[in-house]
Amino acid sequence: MAAITFDATSSGLATSATTLTVAHTISTNADSVLWVYVINSLSGNLVTGITYNGVAMVYVSAVQNSGGRWNCLYKLIAPTTGTNNIVVTLSSADRIEMYAASYYNVRQSPLPENWALNNPASTTSITPIITTFSNQCWLITGFNPSAGGGSAGTGAFSRIVASGGYGIYDTNAAFPKGNPSMTINCNSGPASAITAVMEPSPVLTDGIVAYYKLDGNSNDYSGYGSTGTDTAITYSNANGKLVQGAGFNGTTSNITTSSGFLTLQFALTLSCWIKPSALPTSGNFMSLLARFTNSAGTFGYDLRLQNTSGVNQINWHITQGNGTNVEAIYNTTLTLGTWVHLVAMNDGVNSSILYLNGVQVATASGANNSTATNNFYIGAINYNAGVTRYFSGDIDEVGAWERPLYPSEVTELYNNGVGMQYPFNQGAPFLLKLI
Repeated sequence: MAAITFDATSSGLATSATTLTVAHTISTNADSVLWVYVINSLSGNLVTGITYNGVAMVYVSAVQNSGGRWNCLYKLIAPTTGTNNIVVTLSSADRIEMYAASYYNVRQSPLPENWALNNPASTTSITPIITTFSNQCWLITGFNPSAGGGSAGTGAFSRIVASGGYGIYDTNAAFPKGNPSMTINCNSGPASAITAVMEPSPVLTDGIVAYYKLDGNSNDYSGYGSTGTDTAITYSNANGKLVQGAGFNGTTSNITTSSGFLTLQFALTLSCWIKPSALPTSGNFMSLLARFTNSAGTFGYDLRLQNTSGVNQINWHITQGNGTNVEAIYNTTLTLGTWVHLVAMNDGVNSSILYLNGVQVATASGANNSTATNNFYIGAINYNAGVTRYFSGDIDEVGAWERPLYPSEVTELYNNGVGMQYPFNQGAPFLLKLI
């Protein structure tokens, strides 16, 4: 995982106004998030909206300090880089006290991973009780001590705090999943806090359960040991996108592995480079990556090239076992002898997405009831008819993740058509195939 990193802060105050405008600068780093914490009216939460660079921010929560002012927290993922205005709008003129903090390398969804409210009638400190479900998370808290005296206690850092201790605190460090501790002190009296959890943005090695470089063999480089068994496979530089790749003859070639993963009981992403030497005839299909049961093919999935009544298509196909197929289909005729990158994913709940060369080209909805128990196949499929639907052409860099990839990660894998090979060291050179 990439480490969450602080970016910038800003603040502003209007004693009697309906709007407050404050400039805030977002860096060009990846996976940014902007948090805005507002303390406003005694009579109710008058905030009707907050924008950054004209884009509406998303409401997270609000709480009233016991007998005191209302506090609210807003967020915005992927805010526009550069210096732009935060605009807070109230329904009627009142005091507006605003604090903003931005961070990067933050997972964009779900965000926040979790959140909590604290509103004691009298206290000298607040320690938010909150659970984090991932490692390396940060906490961020908007804090309002009515009696003043707010200060960072154990595990807390004063990120942007005014005189009296009003403002934004965070942990300034990552915690393992569980119940992190962060204490904010204050003078005796009522206080309120809104705390949110930030999870770090993933890196491409997170959640990977199988990876086949296909550089002369079908070894699994993920560390899970799901090495393949080859049938009529040709390995060479000419068959590879990066270094070597696997050649499939269209009649008997396949690679099979008995991986305990890739069952679609959970979220799943598949990625591969392919260079077809033939396309299926009308009414037929060629399977690229597949896993089914042996029972009439009633459960399972495959990424396939198909021809429907003369129309060439790419199909991310899931069979649910109840007579229902979930298919993300894209009509396209691939150019023979040309490499293309495919990514197929399912979120484990209700959504399937298909990417071609880094671009989302098809989606499908439907509850994921599929459980595939047969071997995982590359270049063919095995269900009620046995091993069949052979692919003709070359396949390289087959990866599988037990999570959905972010669109930015799909773009990263495609790498402007160059590709990336496990372990995806962006800053390091990779080996190009020899021509």
